[in-house]
Amino acid sequence: MITGREASNLANNLLFQTGKQGFTIIFQEKILKRCTCTYFYGNNILHQQHFKMKDEQTYLKDRVDDQVNWLGDKAASNQKSYKRLRTISLVASVLIPLLSGFTDNYGLVVTITVGSLGAVLAICQGLLALNRYHENWTEYRMTAETLKREKLFYETKTGVYSGNGGFNLFVENAEKILAGENQKY
Repeated sequence: MITGREASNLANNLLFQTGKQGFTIIFQEKILKRCTCTYFYGNNILHQQHFKMKDEQTYLKDRVDDQVNWLGDKAASNQKSYKRLRTISLVASVLIPLLSGFTDNYGLVVTITVGSLGAVLAICQGLLALNRYHENWTEYRMTAETLKREKLFYETKTGVYSGNGGFNLFVENAEKILAGENQKY
């Protein structure tokens, strides 16, 4: 059986081996006993892997909980990077005009410091724009919370999960949530 983390590692290895970016991972449920994980690049299938789902507790633990944890970790990592770079940018942007007033007294040292702070500010802003830490942080967190909410509805047999076939519907909804996350990239 493959977990969500193992699938993510497989995707990273596949990306490294192929050198291609922008591929999509799709999990297709087959009667909830056997699943197919398909890795696409555009319309081309790069790799397919089959794995078994034993029961609903295994699915909840190995797929849903694993994905919630992974998404939470990625959200926290992106939040930390975002806040660090924004703090550095804020400090640099405050120090530049403050130090500029001392160029007459301290000359070259202040000029070099102000220029260096300007470069640091530009680098931080470029990294924020390039890596989209804020957007990734909020999207990972939103997907994790949506998946947790769906799991809570399923476990309490609330709403659409109150009747027979609740597990099948839960799997379908959970995979739609995760597929939506994968398609954003």
